Amino acid sequence: LTFFPEKGSFCFSAMYNSDCNILQWYFDILKSDCKYNSGIPYGEDMYLDVVVLPNGDFYILDEDELKDALDKKIITIDDYTRAYKTMKNIENMLNSNFNKLKNFTDTSFKLLLKQL
Repeated sequence: LTFFPEKGSFCFSAMYNSDCNILQWYFDILKSDCKYNSGIPYGEDMYLDVVVLPNGDFYILDEDELKDALDKKIITIDDYTRAYKTMKNIENMLNSNFNKLKNFTDTSFKLLLKQL
């Protein structure tokens, strides 16, 4: 399942296995808040990602790609700083209330399964 929050400059996916157990959450940091074109969400990827495991542990991916994009002037220093700020906001959310993420995605997944 992929979620596109209206605020926050990120989207995230909850990935489940065939037994309906969560495998991981994958956060994509975006350049700005999600935009919509004819009701279809989209955002410009900022290279930086956060992977969250079912036990609440998480790690950061692609910091080197973000730095490379800055060095090559593909992104600005403001973009770079904003990407890290968004990442820190996600980390803070995970550290303070991981269960909120888990409960939200589990409830959404169960609702989807009922529709199938």
